[in-house]
Amino acid sequence: MSNFLSAEPVQNRIPERAVPITEVRDGECEAVVADVEGVTQATITGSVDAASIDDFTGHLAAACAAGTGRLVLDMSDVDFLGVDGIAALHAAARTVSNSGGAIAVAGGRAVARPLRRTGITRLVPVFDWLPMAFDAVGGTAPA
Repeated sequence: MSNFLSAEPVQNRIPERAVPITEVRDGECEAVVADVEGVTQATITGSVDAASIDDFTGHLAAACAAGTGRLVLDMSDVDFLGVDGIAALHAAARTVSNSGGAIAVAGGRAVARPLRRTGITRLVPVFDWLPMAFDAVGGTAPA
């Protein structure tokens, strides 16, 4: 699956220097969570709606549990983000920020627009480009 920013499949965007933490590919919402030089990168694909909210919430929990304190969600290949997903993302962002960490999201229009409309971007910055999300949490973007 590719997005409008990259012709590469999502699997090819996981940097070679990443240390895989978990990979879940069994539902409508799939994730790969990896440590990229001290930043937890969770690459989420698919749809985040009422049918897949349990999967998405589990992916967020795995990413937060990685313990790096810096979290980047690559949601470039998410084609729908519903209200349940926004609420789960808000809860995860509060958890990360309350523990002194930083979180940022990279995603296309299907993700950025609802997040901007709800005002959650005051807590979770949203970027169109993955390297900008890494910069926002003080990390180095994958090559």
